Amino acid sequence: ERKRTISNSETRGCMHMSLLNRVQQLPKGFVWGAATAAYQTEGSTKVAGKGKTMWDDYLVAQGRFLPDPASDFYNRYEEDIRLSAEHGLNAIRVSIAWTRIFPNGWETEPNEKGLEFYDRVFDCCKKHGIEPLVTLSHYEMPLALATKYNGWVDRRVIDCFAKFCHACFERYKDQVKYWLTFNEINSVALSYLNAGVTLEDERDRAAVTAAFSHHMFMASARAVEILHKIDPANKVGCMVCLLYTSPSPRDTR
Repeated sequence: ERKRTISNSETRGCMHMSLLNRVQQLPKGFVWGAATAAYQTEGSTKVAGKGKTMWDDYLVAQGRFLPDPASDFYNRYEEDIRLSAEHGLNAIRVSIAWTRIFPNGWETEPNEKGLEFYDRVFDCCKKHGIEPLVTLSHYEMPLALATKYNGWVDRRVIDCFAKFCHACFERYKDQVKYWLTFNEINSVALSYLNAGVTLEDERDRAAVTAAFSHHMFMASARAVEILHKIDPANKVGCMVCLLYTSPSPRDTR
């Protein structure tokens, strides 16, 4: 009897159809999506007026990872979103790079080219029937704010963030229904760089952690107030990091 060899492409095709069939059986209204972050995916860190984040020079200095091209979402978002739809996703979580909108974090007017990029992203989502769930701060702080204020340690950063949020809410109120103020807001105490913070003296750890955590929660609350004034119908929340541990099955104690 003649045997037929199944190619890798056929195997992938079968897996894709199996997943797609399962997704299509989900209850109506069930949100099935994937998540990204601007700095982890976009690349193109030096185009269209984008400013530096606190990660740029740090990554170059440590020499292991570089922000460009990442997965080149900035140039390939249409392909990525189309593929997401083809795989049955009806939602995608993205974040807006603060430094594309306000390169230093303190400008009086937003960067129009940065705003236009996310216009195109959200229009593409709509074209493919994908609901964008948008994070405003995903471990990303403008380098200028991190240098001048030591990030979220200084409460003046709250006003800078509020201005950024207001610009985004006004611009995309007709394109985005669901917002997250911060990604994993409770995890920044584990990695200060995520909050744009430098700890100069280990003896100050408790006070510094309390200060920047408090200011981030205040900023999140301000963002909620701003969005509800602009469009009460839109939904906004804050993402937390949920970690759990379980005992080893080999541990019988």
